Amino acid sequence: MEYIPVRLQVPLYGMTVRTPVDGRTTAVLENLTDDGFSEERLLSVLRAIREAGIRNVVVDIPKLPKGIPPSLLALPVLEGLTAGLGLNVRYIVQNPNDIGPGDDSFRRWVSPRIHGTLDEAVYKFILN
Repeated sequence: MEYIPVRLQVPLYGMTVRTPVDGRTTAVLENLTDDGFSEERLLSVLRAIREAGIRNVVVDIPKLPKGIPPSLLALPVLEGLTAGLGLNVRYIVQNPNDIGPGDDSFRRWVSPRIHGTLDEAVYKFILN
């Protein structure tokens, strides 16, 4: 699948936002770093994504900051921010065990939205 950059009027703090050529209501958020991974910065980028008419966001989990255990902080923060903005979210995780042990109820909640590849996650949005 071919992707093109999304131009947003906010600082991206090293993150990249792309959209598939055939699915303009879906965005891919990649390259989260320690610099960009704060609630305030993520919220500003996610708001800009929503204001651009995008309703579905795929987040590349392997790019999350190494010092942040995704099951303990990153996924709940992303879940809360996207839900609060009315965005649908899916995650790219090469190995589902990478999200850490976490709480079983949270793992059951988020597991159906975890995919192994970018295209797989995007297709789920495009086909639904």
